[in-house]
Order: sequence, then C-alpha cells, then structure tokens
Amino acid sequence: MGIWVIGSVPILFLYAHAVQQPAMPPTGNKTTVAAKRWNAVFQIGRARCLSCHQGANASAGLDLSKPAGWTKLIVAGQPEKSILMHRILGSDGKPRMPMGFAPLTAADTGAIKEWIAGGAQIAELPEKHWAYQAIRRPSVPKIPGVTNPIDAFVRTRQLAKGLKPNPPADGLTLRRRLYFDILGLPPTLAELNAPIKLDALLDRPEYGERQAQFWLDLARYADSDGYEKDLNRPGVWRYRDWVINAFNRNMPFDQFTTEQLAGDLLPKPTNDQLVATGFNRNTMFNTEGGVDPAESMYQTIVDRVNTTSTVWLGSSMACARCHDHKYDPFTQRDYFRMYAVFNRPQYRRNGDIKVGGETWIEPELKLDPKGPPTLVMAENTQRALRAPIYHRGEFLSPRESVPSGIPHFLPSAKDTVINRLTLSKWITDPRNPLTARVQVNRMWAQVFGRGLVVTQEDFGTQGTPPTNPTLLDWLASELIDSHWDLKHIWRLIYSSDTYRQSSEVSAAKYQQDPMNDYLARGPRFRLDAEAIRDQALRAAGLLNAQIGGPSVMPYQPEGLWQTPYNGESWDVSKGADRYRRGIYTFLKRSAPYPSFTTFDAGSRETCLVRRSRTNTPLQSLALLNDPVYTEAGKALAQRMAQEATPEAGIRMGFNLCTSRPPTTAETIRLEKLFRSFNQPETGFQTVAMVLLNLDETLTKP
Repeated sequence: MGIWVIGSVPILFLYAHAVQQPAMPPTGNKTTVAAKRWNAVFQIGRARCLSCHQGANASAGLDLSKPAGWTKLIVAGQPEKSILMHRILGSDGKPRMPMGFAPLTAADTGAIKEWIAGGAQIAELPEKHWAYQAIRRPSVPKIPGVTNPIDAFVRTRQLAKGLKPNPPADGLTLRRRLYFDILGLPPTLAELNAPIKLDALLDRPEYGERQAQFWLDLARYADSDGYEKDLNRPGVWRYRDWVINAFNRNMPFDQFTTEQLAGDLLPKPTNDQLVATGFNRNTMFNTEGGVDPAESMYQTIVDRVNTTSTVWLGSSMACARCHDHKYDPFTQRDYFRMYAVFNRPQYRRNGDIKVGGETWIEPELKLDPKGPPTLVMAENTQRALRAPIYHRGEFLSPRESVPSGIPHFLPSAKDTVINRLTLSKWITDPRNPLTARVQVNRMWAQVFGRGLVVTQEDFGTQGTPPTNPTLLDWLASELIDSHWDLKHIWRLIYSSDTYRQSSEVSAAKYQQDPMNDYLARGPRFRLDAEAIRDQALRAAGLLNAQIGGPSVMPYQPEGLWQTPYNGESWDVSKGADRYRRGIYTFLKRSAPYPSFTTFDAGSRETCLVRRSRTNTPLQSLALLNDPVYTEAGKALAQRMAQEATPEAGIRMGFNLCTSRPPTTAETIRLEKLFRSFNQPETGFQTVAMVLLNLDETLTKP
C-alpha cells in the first residue's frame, strides 16, 4: 500500500507484487467519473501495452503494471504535453505505439486523452469482478400477488423500468412452448387437448435427449477424430447415451461433473462411470502420418484445459496459455497448473493409429463385454502431477515446472493434491463462485434465448454484466441448496409467470426493451436445427422414437465424405433408422451433417457454448429441397388426404405443424392453394410443404 501524487492529488493505491497487475477497474455504486476514466485506460493498457511493458524486463524499462510507470508518461491535465499521447499518436518522430501492432482506435485514444485531461487519477484497488465474488443468497422481494421467486426478482426490475409483464400465453401456445423446451418436440394431436402436467413432461425420456443436445455441444462430442484423416470412432456413442441417461435420472449436477471429469478415479468405478469419462476423450485426435506423439498429446491436454474452464467456470483460460490473461486474473502459471491436472493419462506412442493419444480401452480467470469398445480415461500414476510452463504456449519451449493446481484468485481447494477427481470436487464446491452461476445462466439461455449473462462463455471482465444479478445469484444459490437438482430449477422456471407470459410485443414495449432484458414478454425465437428436423418427422408420422444406440446416417448429398485420407463412406441408413431424432445423426467433424450446419449447428471440433441464430436463404432452400423434408412433406400429405374432406385434412395438417387450429382466413387461403392443382395428391403435398415452412412452424412461440 502507498501514496502517489499525480499532479497535486494524493491517490491511495494497492497492487499485487507477485502478479504485477495494475489496479483493477472500479465497480459498484462508488464508481466516480474519474474512476470510470481510469477503468477505460486500465482496460486499454492491459490489452495493448502490457505484453511488452510489464515486469523486470519491460521494454524500454517502462513497467505499466505499476502506477509509477504511468506517471512517467503524463502531465496531469495536459494531454498535449504528455509523452503518452505523443507516443500513441506517433507525433514525436518515434515509432507509433503499440510498436509492431495496429494503432489504437480513435475511441481508445480519446479515452486516454480524456483521462489525462481530467487529472489522470488512478483509482483505489476495487473489489473483485462480480463473477469472482462469493455467491450470497439474496432475499426474495415481497410483491403482492407474486409467489414464484423468479417472478419477484423479474418484477422488481420491471417496476424500476416502468414496464408491465405481458398477460399469460393461451393454453395451446404454452403447451407448444413447454413441449419444445422440455422434449424438443411439438405435442401430438392427442396431447394438444390433454392437461399440461409439468412433472410428467420432465419425467419423459425425450427430456434427456433434449438436454443432451446442449451438453454435447459443450462436450464437443462427435463420431470422428477430426483433422484431415478424420477416422470414425466406433462405440463413442456410449458416452452420448450416458449423458441422455444421466439427465433422465436427474443425476445431481455435482455428480454429473465428477463422473465426466474423473469417473475412473472413483472407488471401484462402475461401467457407466468409466463411460462418462468419454467427456475428456472427445478431444480431436490427429492420426495423420508424421505427427509428433508428444506434441499431439500436448494439444490434447490443452483442449481439455480450455474445455473444462469454459464449461464449468464460464471463462476462457485459452489466452493464458501464451501469457497472463490481459483482462482477467488468470495467469500463465494458473493455466499450466491446470494443465498438470490432466498431464498423466495412459497413452501409447507406438506409431499406430493411436499416435499421440491415449489407449483405446478395450472391453475388460471394467467395461460391459456385451458393449462395443469406447474411449475412456485411465490414469498413469507413475507420472507426476506436474507440467512445464511453455514459453508463449509453444510446445518446443518448456520452462519452469509447476505442480497441479487451480486459479490462484479463486477459493482454494480443500485437497492438497489436485488431480482430476479433486479438481471436479473443487469445481462444484459451494465456495466456487462460478460453476453454479454458469450452469443456471446456461439453463436460462436455453429457454429464453439469451442468458442473464449474454456472454455465456465469458463471465470475465470482457463479458456482459448480468441483466438481473440478484436473480442470477438466487438461482445459483438455489441450485446449490437443492443439492444440484437440475429438475428443481426447471420446475421453478417453467412454473413462473415470466416464462408463461405471451411473447407478443407492442412497438412501444419493443422500443423500450428491444432485447427483452427486462423479460416483459415471453421468449420467441427460431427452433434449433435438430428440433426443426424432428418436428417435420413427427408431423409426418415418421419419427422413430427409439432411445440410444449407434449413430445413424439419414440422407445427405453424395460426395461429402470423398477424401484421399480415408475410405470411409456415408451409408444411408435403412428403414426406421433414417427417421431417428437429430441427436443420433452421425457427426463427422470435417463434414458435419449439412442440414444441421445450415441451421447453425456446430462441427463439434471444439467446445461450443452458444450457437448463433441466423436467417439465410439457404435455410429456405434446405426446407424446400432436402429429401428429408420433401419426404416428410409427402408423408404429411398422405395423413391429410386420409381425412374425410380436404378442409378437414388441411386443418389437421395445420394443427400438426403449429399446435393450433387455423383461423377461417388461413383455412380459406390454404384451400385455395389446394384447389389450384388438378390432382389432390399434388395439392396436399404442396400444402404440406407450405405448412412445414411456415414461420410459426419453425419458431418457438
């Protein structure tokens, strides 16, 4: 602690000698204009200056990780006389800073100028960034007539904004919304008129399939190795089925975490617990000739560190592989201590197709002999839980060796030895401020389209702050207090008035809250790729509801798998297998299923937290021409033609696709289209394709 005088103003500052980072930006209600200016400069400095100007070997002897470095460069209140301004503008005849990189933007330059002109104050070290602070359970606001805690927190924010929530959605709309959110499927005709039983929906096996779809994006699950050779991985579907079953059993999230990260390290692990460790084995795997086995293993472990931190900590540690993170407190030392946790798996280096990877286990910021072999983890206890810090993240530049560990600025682990098992226990320790927040935020985004923290993948200082921080922390504490019961959180969300309100929006309300941050209307957005396909198959009466088993190969254009690197081919599945749910479609990383890619599904090469949601002409072309949809349209037309009259058939088809009966005007328009064709078969098929392509069909209401 010390006192610096900038101009004539004494400023109190604190800094950490070991990490050598400048004061963190101020946050909270005490933020002043001067502090905001320093915050802006602080962020610019970390991003653009500290890679050269930090530490004992700082370029030109200028260490900008300490306040003294900044004071050398400025004349408080006089930007035009400040060396800092001269250097970033290149107005002194010397190379423009940052040298060797793009100049600062006009906005960044203006922020620095404003800071100097305002007195160049360096603010006191503030509290930790909100996401790194302990979760404290907020009190539920008391609002007359509001019983669900979620509604109480949301309503409080709406009142402050002068917004009123929408009225409840009608019964048919709510039923369709619940079916898609819980099961990923529309209701059948019989279900449209049945009472809504939330617990019954959550107990259906399709719930596990729906939840697994999102988790498999995070787990970068695929049926092939990746890279150019991209060999198929027989048997890896056993991990996918484990995920589905875990959700259907409502496995507590802490157990769900431990079994995936370290199921093999549990006492007397079961078959299922070994299969669960396929999470770690989902890493891409290079089987090409000339691969350095040790470097390939390095890249494998790097992926595991990055994926683990993204999935459970909502933080990308990847930046810290090469240098201390420029915005968040993760250091390079933190990164390679986490790397050390994963640095002792069993693996072969014998020049076969497993080069650079671990053994393919055969059935023994152990296995059921009746099942096929699958990829699981096995620990090599002869290796130390240590790893070198690789200079600039380069495999060929190992430096100081460090023991396994966790990020230094987060609560310490209860165990002294950090392996995959103790790491998993630390991740779900209630003292960890990130995991519960990250998980409930992901659940919120799943049904509302956007998380309370929009940047689901980044809870750090560069991410978006939560739109309702008290609600986020209440949900996080509720997840922990319920012993990590995911269905308990779902019941709270699905039974809330916030979720059940109409999605209609007036022009005035849209202008007041265009992104629906205040949740004064229900969620409405385009369905996911898998749900669009599954819905078409269900409406057509073709959907095969079988749960689990090997991946299948529905129709896709010929030639997509033709490569000189392997002779594997896409063999279109026969019979009912062609109509399995989308989650069972074979996913080849170098050539993912094109229909899903068109609707923004990923390739699963790396962890994917947020799918984009685009609208392109290719999507319309796929829905009109892809044989999956034309075949579904033909089958739907046949169902419609079996009704007593064309009008009855059209009404039934409309019900199947939109979960509501058509209005009189809609019926008249569709009948007119039907009668414009001389052949009833062609008329029904045309109407069916129109119905499958309606905006209302493709959108969650």
